[in-house]
Amino acid sequence: MASQAARGSRQGGRSARPAAAATSAPATKSVYRLLVMRGMSSTEAASLTALMCGLPSSDLHWSLDQLNHLLFLRRMHETGRY
Repeated sequence: MASQAARGSRQGGRSARPAAAATSAPATKSVYRLLVMRGMSSTEAASLTALMCGLPSSDLHWSLDQLNHLLFLRRMHETGRY
């Protein structure tokens, strides 16, 4: 067993890269496109995509660019780069 742990492991089996969040955000562009193709307006699709990413959507009208920018800033903050 000890030889298995030593072989190819870093930091006790943990990767040096940060792990993906357990509740990773969906690919916003593809979700948005799918919702628009299903008949939603761009504002509705962006707001629903924001809700799926855990952002508030009541009384807010998101655009896809705003949503992606906010998710980018959130990720930078989570990784300690902001």
